[in-house]
Amino acid sequence: MSNANATMATLWNDEKEVMFSCQGESKMECCNRIWLLLQDLCSSQKYDWCLPQEEFDFLCINQMATFTLSGASRNQSYYALFLSAQSKEHEHGEVEWKQYVNGDWNDEAMLSPFSPAKKEKGPSFSATVHSSLSPDGGMHRLLYHDISIDCPEETNGSFQASLTLLIFVTEYFFVDMDDAFLINSENVSLASISNELIDIEQPAFVSPQHVMATKVDMEGICNDSFQYKVATKLHVRYPPLTKSGFVNVAFPAPLIISGELQSKHETYTLRYNEITWQPPIHVQVATGYEGDYYWVGLVTILTSLVGALILLRDLAKVSKWK
Repeated sequence: MSNANATMATLWNDEKEVMFSCQGESKMECCNRIWLLLQDLCSSQKYDWCLPQEEFDFLCINQMATFTLSGASRNQSYYALFLSAQSKEHEHGEVEWKQYVNGDWNDEAMLSPFSPAKKEKGPSFSATVHSSLSPDGGMHRLLYHDISIDCPEETNGSFQASLTLLIFVTEYFFVDMDDAFLINSENVSLASISNELIDIEQPAFVSPQHVMATKVDMEGICNDSFQYKVATKLHVRYPPLTKSGFVNVAFPAPLIISGELQSKHETYTLRYNEITWQPPIHVQVATGYEGDYYWVGLVTILTSLVGALILLRDLAKVSKWK
C-alpha cells in the first residue's frame, strides 16, 4: 500500500458508478476535489448529494470514514466516502454498474481504488471474493463472502494464506464489533484489524460511514478446489422517513487489497494486477411514511403523558410526601 494518505470515494446512481481517489491530501482538500468532479453530473439533474459547496464539504468531512491498515503507522491513514442516490433497476431486477475512471465511463472490469507500495517482483498467487447479501432477515442480514484461493501451478501440498479484506459499512448499516462474523469452517478465521468504533444506536441520517479492515486467515491443500464461506452480520439502521415507505440502498462490495500465501518451500504475495472490484450491492430498506410523522409524534407524546400520570398516581399511593 502507498505510504501517503489515500482517499477513495464512490458514487452510484442511474446505472453508473464513479470511483475517485487521491493521495497525500487532507479530508477538506479531497472533499473539494470530489465536489468539483460531481458538478458536471449534478448539472443534468439534482440528486441528494448535489448541494452548495459549503454544505457538501460539511457532510463530506463528517461522513468520510478513516481507517488504518494492519502494520501501518498512525500517519498512514486512509479515507473512504460513499455518495449515493436511488438507483434504477432493469425489468428483471438487475442493476448495471459502470465506473468513472480517468474522466470517462469504464465498461471493463471495475478497478481497485487502492494501489500497492510496489509491484510484485517475487512469486505470486491470486485470490477472489464474491459477496452477496441474504434476501431474508429484514433489518438483520448476513453478508456472505465466498473466498477462493488459486495456488501457483508449481505448489503442491498444504498452504496457509492471509488476506486483508475491506468491508464497507455505509450510513444505512452497522456491524456489532463484539459479534461481527459467522464462521462455519475450521479452516478459516476472521478478525477486524482496523479498530473501528461503531455506534450501533445512531439512526442512518446522523451516522458516519465506516470501513472494516478484516484479516482472513485460511489453510488448505493446493490440489483441492473449494471456496471458504464466511459471513458478516450486517444490521440496518433506522432510515429517514420517505413518501413511499422504502428506500433503495446501495453499498460497495467487499474488496481484497492484499494477501500472502505460505507453502512448505515458498512465500507468495497477492497478484495485485488481477484484483477487481465487485459491483455495489443493493437492497430495499423499509422506512416510515412521511405523512404519518405528525400523527405518530402526537400519539407518542400523549401516550408518554398518560403513562407518566399513571405512574405518579401509583407512586402516590405507596409514598409519603413531605
